[in-house]
Amino acid sequence: RQQRLRGGSDVSSPEASGLEAGGWAYPTPLIEAGTVLIAQPGGHFSIKQPYFNKALILIVEHDSDSTWGVILNRPTAISTAQLGIAGSAWPVWFGGDCQGIKYDDQTLERLSTLCLHTSESLAEYSTEVLPGIYMVGLDIAREVVRLGWATQYDFMTLVGYCGWGQGQLQAELEQRPFWAAAAVDTQVLGREVLQAARMPRWKRASEVSLDDGMGLWRRLYAALGDTYRSRLDSWWWRPDEWIGDFRLVLWIEERLAKWRKPPLA
Repeated sequence: RQQRLRGGSDVSSPEASGLEAGGWAYPTPLIEAGTVLIAQPGGHFSIKQPYFNKALILIVEHDSDSTWGVILNRPTAISTAQLGIAGSAWPVWFGGDCQGIKYDDQTLERLSTLCLHTSESLAEYSTEVLPGIYMVGLDIAREVVRLGWATQYDFMTLVGYCGWGQGQLQAELEQRPFWAAAAVDTQVLGREVLQAARMPRWKRASEVSLDDGMGLWRRLYAALGDTYRSRLDSWWWRPDEWIGDFRLVLWIEERLAKWRKPPLA
């Protein structure tokens, strides 16, 4: 567990220095569909919401009344079948705590599912989040797979979402050191995030760990510039940072690495 607690590569390694394979990411003051929220270091969420520690959240919808998005770097060892969703078993990602994977008082009707993909051939059946990144309902994704137009691993299937009320997210960005808002190249999202959907992680429960999200978080955070890279250098040894990572490890092991209840009725 100590090795997993370190989570990903050391900040002094090339992996941690930015997007070595190309593409770009930079801070932005804008909140809009396509913005990526990158959790700030410091273990701010370690007590009540450990899943937000080192999280990357893609905003998929934003208007004057609300904002919602999905966590991109929380794969699970759970399948749709284990959640009671009809059809073949697809691996799922933990998208957020709203209408997501829970272990008490959960019913199938309360689950929110969506799929992300990068296939332009399916664009007419999808909603474009930003150029080259699309979202579609699970039922439509299953249908195009049935027709042979795609495979299930062309989709990142997310259960649950993150939601903010009117002005809530803007206030968090302005008043609290919780998030950095970033514009991220579609090439980066496709390469770094959605390609992970091609691996059936739920079949390899022992590999669902902190490393699944930490390396990607480091690369995107470091890519935002020198100020952010210096924070990585100065924060990694702090007790609150280690506590946040440790609680995230425990949460992943308890909630994402193994489904502990039978399928829902």
